[in-house]
Amino acid sequence: MSMKIPSFMKINQHTRFEFTPRYYDERKERLESIKAKYSGNSSEEEFQERIKGSFKQSAKTNTKKGSKTNTRLIMIIAILSYLSWTFIIK
Repeated sequence: MSMKIPSFMKINQHTRFEFTPRYYDERKERLESIKAKYSGNSSEEEFQERIKGSFKQSAKTNTKKGSKTNTRLIMIIAILSYLSWTFIIK
């Protein structure tokens, strides 16, 4: 019989996680919701999905507008920097 020597430090055993990847097709999901919308079967859940979809779509357009604003701001800063540099030199 072998006796185990007591230890003050506890060694944790590794933990295994089971992860099953899922495939999400946004286009297919959108098409199914449009089909359901026009088939006449409207429910509360579909209504909520439409609202979520409209928020996502507006967020995409807002980011496009934001990038245009950033580009315009950079151009204004560049022009002002150039003008101030030319006035300081002359």
